[in-house]
Amino acid sequence: MKKSVLFIDDDPIIGKVVTQWKSENYTTHHVLSIAQAKAKMSTFRYDVIVTDYRLQDGDGLSFSSEIINQNYPIILVTAFDQLDILNTAWNLGVFDFLEKPLNFKLFNETVNLALEFGPNFLKNPSFSEKHFSKNRQGLEAKETQKKTLIAVDSSFLEQQIEDLGYEIFIEISEDFQKQIIKDLSLFESAIQSSDLDLLSALSHKISSTLKSFGCLKAANIASQFEESFSKGILIENSEIEKFKNLLFENLITIETFKRKAS
Repeated sequence: MKKSVLFIDDDPIIGKVVTQWKSENYTTHHVLSIAQAKAKMSTFRYDVIVTDYRLQDGDGLSFSSEIINQNYPIILVTAFDQLDILNTAWNLGVFDFLEKPLNFKLFNETVNLALEFGPNFLKNPSFSEKHFSKNRQGLEAKETQKKTLIAVDSSFLEQQIEDLGYEIFIEISEDFQKQIIKDLSLFESAIQSSDLDLLSALSHKISSTLKSFGCLKAANIASQFEESFSKGILIENSEIEKFKNLLFENLITIETFKRKAS
């Protein structure tokens, strides 16, 4: 009988990809929020919990602390290179972490490893000596690692095709393009009405969607917008226009990439 994995992420596109991933060992159920996760977990016992760090109704680390005593192997997904968050996760007893944009092959390997060790992984000497120490070394390396924020990571897109197959890649890339155009239209309307709460929420959503497709530079700008809007600070129109132009450049780049890949 296949094991069950609960994946919590407010990006429907990445959720679609993860649930379509074919695994012999497990099936993945996707929810968009902590509230939905709690509702699912109240009626069903999952074998592994995978949660994004930033969610609309809370954060994955706080949620992990709520359920850690229920003996779930928890995998934390984060788009942030913040050592303090990752160290807190380790000290809490989180099984492992994954970075965005997600490498789906690595996602599969990590989930399978969590299933192999099971809920009592911390008591397993093999985990403590090998897996835990390996990831600690990875965290230490991150302190000095500096990532270049490129417009669109073509190597990531190539890896997506290899991992998912061309047909699924085309399907999710079209979903991505439609989602960005839709959210950008809502974003422009919110700018006109100066709705800071909506702007903050949309910036978060756009950033998450962009990261899921390797558009790191625009995603970083959207995250900065979210922080400003959440503090009640409006962004200058010139910066908004630059951001919109970058988004359209990203969409054109991905469309070009799709045609070349075909």
